Amino acid sequence: MSVKTNQAPPFMAEPLEFESQEEMKRFNKAYAEASDLYAAKDHAAALQAFKLMDEAWPWTACILGYIGLIYEALGRWDEAIDYLKRTVDLSPDSEFASTTFFLALQGAQYHFQDESYGQRSLDEAGRFLMRAGKPSVEYGYILRDMNGELSDEDHQAHMENIRNGTAQLEKPFVPRRAPKERWEWDKKFEE
Repeated sequence: MSVKTNQAPPFMAEPLEFESQEEMKRFNKAYAEASDLYAAKDHAAALQAFKLMDEAWPWTACILGYIGLIYEALGRWDEAIDYLKRTVDLSPDSEFASTTFFLALQGAQYHFQDESYGQRSLDEAGRFLMRAGKPSVEYGYILRDMNGELSDEDHQAHMENIRNGTAQLEKPFVPRRAPKERWEWDKKFEE
């Protein structure tokens, strides 16, 4: 008999499913320990813990996503992008996975001074927004932040909401067709 978690973990759009209650308990224990190491910024220990989890539960988006975040924190951009791309491939409907990948690509663009990372980030935003076909809370926040529309108080409130699991914005970004000359990725979705 399979069992599911009550809710989807970070980086995933659907709850996890396990073969047994015992397996789910083992996963939850390992996940809590690895997440605590990540939260304590013990990146080496967290990476080791999540890599061990990846051996036990391969191709699980929430595990790969954290490995990607750790590599990003360590400045290992290629590995971070690889793991976050795999996360998005496994969980294409997860807004958190998509925006995390987007932000890592933006960070790599800044770090390497390479516009191709910026284009890839826009491609990912376009892929998610066209697939979702609904307003996006997190992309709304990111785009308003990039446009300088958010105050320090907005940032603090949003981060507190993320910590509490209640992140919501009054004005989500609503995907709509952009002029072709403005967005390169529009052409990809029209072919």
